[in-house]
Amino acid sequence: MFRAGHAYAGELVVLAIVAQSLVDSVNVATFTENFLRRIGFPVSAILVSGGFFASASGNNVVKPNSYIVILYLGVVLLGLVSIFPVIVLLKSAII
Repeated sequence: MFRAGHAYAGELVVLAIVAQSLVDSVNVATFTENFLRRIGFPVSAILVSGGFFASASGNNVVKPNSYIVILYLGVVLLGLVSIFPVIVLLKSAII
């Protein structure tokens, strides 16, 4: 059903590697913020690609099964960790 799972996995892993070097310039104080920026990008890459493959599992599948939720969780996490450095940079520019 889905043939793009490997492509999304590769692109998101590259995004995670680039993002790790970019978020190093953002100074964060709390453990939660540091955890989100360090772990969030790679985990979202795993969830998105895993969601593609899990939702297409089975025989003669023509539409995604209930495991598509994994994909949506990965997309939400990717959105959160992508907007987080922007918020921190805006806060530091205002203060």
